[in-house]
Amino acid sequence: MGVKLTAKIPLIIAVVTGFAFAGATVTAQSNAARAKEHFERAMSYRATDDPRAEEEFKQAIANRGGKYAEAWEGLSRYLTKSLRFKEAAAAWRKYLKQNNEKASPYDLDQLKRLDRGALLKSRSDNGQVLTINEALELINLVDGYGSKGDAVLYAEKAVQLYPESGKALVALSRLIEREQQDRAWELLNRAIAFGPNDPTFYVARGRYFFWVRGNSPAASADFRKAIELSDGTNASAWAGLGDSLAREGHRDEAIEAYRMYLSIRPKSAAHYDGEIRKSIELLESGPSKP
Repeated sequence: MGVKLTAKIPLIIAVVTGFAFAGATVTAQSNAARAKEHFERAMSYRATDDPRAEEEFKQAIANRGGKYAEAWEGLSRYLTKSLRFKEAAAAWRKYLKQNNEKASPYDLDQLKRLDRGALLKSRSDNGQVLTINEALELINLVDGYGSKGDAVLYAEKAVQLYPESGKALVALSRLIEREQQDRAWELLNRAIAFGPNDPTFYVARGRYFFWVRGNSPAASADFRKAIELSDGTNASAWAGLGDSLAREGHRDEAIEAYRMYLSIRPKSAAHYDGEIRKSIELLESGPSKP
């Protein structure tokens, strides 16, 4: 009897092991399915800025044993929009580590921006005084990732700290130009008063005239002033002048302004070329104002 029982032991072990393996497989499949459900809910919540998205992302990650690159990416983007830059950077690092593809320049730049945002926001929120350039950088990061309302708060703080900084005044003006048109106008005038020889301030006011007030002649005057002050090297001024002249019906001058823009614009603005060339084509096919 002992011999026969001993002979059956390997078979028993094999059967038990088989059941255990099968059970583990079923559990893994079940966890994967739950992870997918949590992830899909999280993405749906994130699309509507629903705060439940955070917990759903975390549940999805937990169900996959912490290894879920797509969920880490989604969580990072959710946290970024909430301006929780430090946590967002940590989640983005997890995403990069688990992503099978080589990190792209965009991925690495995103991490750099999140780290920078975490540093600047922490310093500002803790009462440390940022330099004007740091304050402007933080405003741009918050405006790009969060809401305009959040960016306005940091822009207001920058103006309080640097009331004679034309750059701070212009930054705040641009953020409030639709809701507070008169104040935006006053801020732009103050910026020019503090920096009458800075072409970028005239470009900002020209843009305000064109897009907010719909005053093309006033916009053209400011864009021309910016071109004069920059010795013709400010590409944004040429583009703005082209827009203003086109709206006024001065076809030939508008085409000339657009072509000047294309000849001097920085490489970083190349993505606008198609739009500018399309504007030129439309002007060339239409009548010119006498």
